[in-house]
Amino acid sequence: MKRKVLGILIVLTILIAIFLIIFGIFKVYNHYAFKQCTWHDGDTSHWDGQFDDKEAYDLALNVYNMPVFKNPDKALEQLQKDYKEAIDEIQKEFNITFTLSKYNYEIYGTYGCQLTSDNALLRHQGKYVFKVLDIYENSFMCKVINES
Repeated sequence: MKRKVLGILIVLTILIAIFLIIFGIFKVYNHYAFKQCTWHDGDTSHWDGQFDDKEAYDLALNVYNMPVFKNPDKALEQLQKDYKEAIDEIQKEFNITFTLSKYNYEIYGTYGCQLTSDNALLRHQGKYVFKVLDIYENSFMCKVINES
């Protein structure tokens, strides 16, 4: 009986250790892959008119002077609220089985401007989804090498 209990405890300990390792790897990946780059205020007037006048879409510039969202998480959340129908149409038309998130935004951006729906409004909104996700991606493009 003691051996059986000991065996169960060993298996549980191993499973817990595996879970903690996987969780730790995920946390590290999430931190480095989606760490928002520093940004600075600058002339974003070229892009400002392309986005809804909402705080979530406030723009700044990254170290490459490319437009970024000051708060990319808020921008993605707002996009999902405001353009749910277009996002659903992208999923349907291109057989995407997962919801839009920071882990898979690229595919939604790629297909957003390729919608072929009969609904002109959805096609227009698909292009908007593409534009937002294009800027969203810039928010994670950081300078990794010191230039001398």
